[in-house]
Order: sequence, then C-alpha cells, then structure tokens
Amino acid sequence: MFNIDELKLKSISEILEILKQSGSVYVEKNGDELKIQHLFVSNGDVHSLEISNRLKFKQIKKDVWFLEYKRDYVNNLCYYFFKDCEDLKGEARDSHIIDDIYAKNKLNFYDENGEIYFSQNYILPVLSIPNFSLKTETHKIYSQILKKEYEIIIAFPKNYDKKKQQKCLIVTDGGVWHYSIHLAEQINEIDNFIVCFVLQQDRSKELPFKDFAEFVSREITSYLINNKLAKPDKQNFYFWGQSFGGLTALYIDEYFSDFIGNIVCSSPSLWFKNNKFLDYYEKNAPKTNFCLSYGNADFKPIQNKTKILAEYIKPLNTTIYKGGHDYVSWNIDFLNTIRTLKMEKKNEKRKN
Repeated sequence: MFNIDELKLKSISEILEILKQSGSVYVEKNGDELKIQHLFVSNGDVHSLEISNRLKFKQIKKDVWFLEYKRDYVNNLCYYFFKDCEDLKGEARDSHIIDDIYAKNKLNFYDENGEIYFSQNYILPVLSIPNFSLKTETHKIYSQILKKEYEIIIAFPKNYDKKKQQKCLIVTDGGVWHYSIHLAEQINEIDNFIVCFVLQQDRSKELPFKDFAEFVSREITSYLINNKLAKPDKQNFYFWGQSFGGLTALYIDEYFSDFIGNIVCSSPSLWFKNNKFLDYYEKNAPKTNFCLSYGNADFKPIQNKTKILAEYIKPLNTTIYKGGHDYVSWNIDFLNTIRTLKMEKKNEKRKN
C-alpha cells in the first residue's frame, strides 16, 4: 500500500516511477472490508479531485493527489474521477475527466452519431467471486435486430426443476458490466428466479438506444421461452437496468411492454437523451409494474431528472437509497425492490 509520509519525501519523478511499476490503485482485502488507495499525479491544471461528492483526493504535494477509503467487500469495483466539478451535465463531462495514464482500462462514450464525446479511464480490479454456489450456463444468441452475436450468462436457482419453468430476471449494465453474478444468490434467497445477465459489447453504442431494448425484449425473452427456461407470460419476466441500462428499461416500458411486464429502473442516465423520456412520461403512464430508484449521493443531473420522472409516472415504488452511482448501492436497493414486488404480487392475489 502507499505510505503518505514516504511519498511526501519523494520527487515527482520517483513517484511516477512507482506508478509505472505498480499502477495507480491499490486494493487490499481485510475480512469483509476493502481498503482502496489511489495515487494521481496531475499536469498542473488540477485544483481539486473527487470521485463523488463524498470522496475527495488529498493533495500531499504539488501535483500529487492521494485518496484512501474503505468499503464493504465486493467481487470488484469501478470508479472514475473528475476535476473541479459539481453538477455534471451530459456531454459537458468531457472537460472534467481526469486522464490517468496508469489506470488499467479505457472506456469510450459515444453520442447518437457514433462519435466519441468523452473517454473515461476506469479501474477494475476483478477479484474472485466468493462462494458462488448457483449453477450457471453461458448461452450465445444471434440478434437479427442488431446483426451480431451476444453472450448471456444464466444463473439457475438452487431448487431449479427443468419441468417447472421459473420466473426470469434480465439484468444489464451496472450489475453485468462488473460481472456481479453473485447477486443471483441473494435474489434467490428472496424468491426463485432464473437470472439472465446480458453482456454488452459496446455499452455506449447499445444501451441508450431503442434497438438494444428490442433485442432484450423480443429476442432474449423468445429464446428463454423456446428453450423452456421461462414461462410464456410477460408478467413472468422482470427487467432490471442501471445507469445506461436504466434507459433500456425506459425503452422497454414505452415500446416493448408486451414482452416484459415488470421493470426496475435504477439511476437512469436521463442526461443522455436530453428530455426525451421526461417529455414522454409527462403525458403517459408506465405500461409495466414499474419501480424507480436513485441514490442520495448520485450525480446531481440524475437525481434532479429522476425526481421529475418519479413525479410524472408515480411508479409502484420509488426509493432514494443511501449511495451513489455504483452497482453496490444498486444491488442493495434492488433486493429491497424485489421484496416489494413480491409483496405486491401477494396482495394482488388476495384481492382477486
């Protein structure tokens, strides 16, 4: 791990050499807790750094910034960081992205014309999934809509019976991007689901657009039904989308509710489409059993627009959870949402 006192005594060139050899991020697991450190050397034009409105870098010497924090253990983590920013709005983010040449990966974001409007470095130390006990299968589906082949990971409940078709939850973006399939175990402690994770190939060209939502709604559900993995009933299908996947969730509700009857939309990136969805839902009610959520530490544009969306559509359930724009917060919130939906189903049966 990095030692601040030692770093203060080193020159910039010595610190850069450390980064070249070791990378800019250290992650150490202590029991059920992760200790995370990030060391960043700026080019002189950075006055402050943050990765959320709660976590800020400390300046330990000229152009050298240090962050240390702890969080609950998960199988991986992801964050990106900004300079001197408060309320980020859509395409304006590109002027705030920190370019860390020692980050492990690079992610490009594209606009509707296929042009990159900003590139984001992100850190993704992938640790092994702890004690995963559910059976999983990887299936390949060729999409006639998108003209390419996709992989989906299917996790089966412990009491899975081939003769008894299960309810099916389809997940994309936050929970899949980080491969947090251990979530399936937690879901199945509440109710029996086949959990289907859709692996995107280029999320910024797929998730914010209608065609990907149609692929999920028409082709994936058809595949699961034809292979006798799910019941041919839209109320048997659930879709959970986070961030850009939240836009997929909104497309499904607006255009493809004949295929999927239950939607959980977490922290939708409403800034991407300007006010396209707000304009629609100002005049239209949701067509599915719709649940909506966002974090109290989420990006301000997402908080503000999701709050407006909630006022328009009056969903079955709206939660403001404790957390930011990250999949750990989404996972916790989602499990509570599944409990709510299950209770609603029971109440409906009692009324009937």
